[in-house]
Amino acid sequence: GPVDHFILSKLELQSVAPAPPADPAVLLRRGYLDLIGLPPTAAEQRAFLENPTGEAYAKVVDGLLADERARHLSRSATGGG
Repeated sequence: GPVDHFILSKLELQSVAPAPPADPAVLLRRGYLDLIGLPPTAAEQRAFLENPTGEAYAKVVDGLLADERARHLSRSATGGG
């Protein structure tokens, strides 16, 4: 998108290369930790790594956002209890 192009142009001006895409296991772990504060279970990781597509990751993120732990973290971070 436009933001990505803007950032890439600024990196190129400074001769800095963007970081490579995260490996699927790392991406999954980051998503879990960011959204619910816990790493994925071994079973959750195995299930995702069987089909680590962008669509599969989007489904994982949607599920995590609907998780009560994510809502609790959101309320805590915003002072909502």
